[in-house]
Amino acid sequence: MNKQLGDKRRNIQVEGLRGGAILCVVLYHVFCRFKQIYTGMDDMYTEPLGRLGVLIFLIISCWYLVDFNEINRDKFDLKKYYKGKLVRLWPCYAISITLMAIIVHFFYLPDRMSTWGDWLLNLFFINGFVGTPYVDGAHWYLTTLVAFIMIVGCAKKFRIDRSPAFYLMWIFILIIAIRMRLEIIYQIIGGNYVFVLSIIISVHAFIAGYARTIKNKFLWLSLGMVSGVGIVLFLGIKCFFQIVFILPLFLGCLHEKIKIMECKFLVFLGMTSYPIYLIHQNVAYEVEYYLMKSIGHYTEVISIVGGVVAVLSGVVLYYSIDKLKKNITHCIARKYNFNN
Repeated sequence: MNKQLGDKRRNIQVEGLRGGAILCVVLYHVFCRFKQIYTGMDDMYTEPLGRLGVLIFLIISCWYLVDFNEINRDKFDLKKYYKGKLVRLWPCYAISITLMAIIVHFFYLPDRMSTWGDWLLNLFFINGFVGTPYVDGAHWYLTTLVAFIMIVGCAKKFRIDRSPAFYLMWIFILIIAIRMRLEIIYQIIGGNYVFVLSIIISVHAFIAGYARTIKNKFLWLSLGMVSGVGIVLFLGIKCFFQIVFILPLFLGCLHEKIKIMECKFLVFLGMTSYPIYLIHQNVAYEVEYYLMKSIGHYTEVISIVGGVVAVLSGVVLYYSIDKLKKNITHCIARKYNFNN
């Protein structure tokens, strides 16, 4: 079944791609990152998977930030936009960081400790913008995503979200922040991953047929080229080639051409990817750290056990929140006698 590029209804193959992304991120943390922090060793096999998984998530999110097929732009409601984007992220996030703060408080985990003041700033996505430690280090990605949502929302309000000049200006401000070492500004505007956002938006504009005139084509092409150079210079050539690999794969999934992504296991992981992402790192580290401590040395089996426990914890969190939402909805419906 064909789908328009701007269609936001559930796409099984994109869900499967998300599943592949969370698998990459989990493997990176339980093998490579754990070994780096707690054993001083490295893992050349899983090291590239961390950024690969994050880039997949970022490309999917960035693609849907700007809708080139959107109509009735005059009726855009900024408050509703923020509510729709951020409220969807917050409940699961709030529960997960609270659980993590409690677990780490009672079960000491070196290099992962934080204060309750840190937790409070984390709770409202503020910490990443002011330099406060993360309750869970993997949540840095949410700081970038929230920054993108806030800025693109404002751009939508003023109807400049489809303007290549807006993204070029965004990049210009980013470079100034980098050169002048304005850390807070750098974080507020999304950091180096603005280059990834910009290249995805430029590709989206061309594929959606929005770059119609010669002038528009030149501007969107310029944005894509500037973004590509920025990725190479600020994120590295490896990151650039990872994007070159991911983007056609994502577009294939968008058009439902990559049948392997309909694998039930990957689709299930994709469906539960957000709670798994939120909770997996510190849960895995807790399991791995205390297993290594009891055994006396590190083995790969420890990482496998930690990864399995972390994924299962994320799945439990997913179904617990889903059941909680249904119960709340049911109670509200009964109280106000709603039929639907």
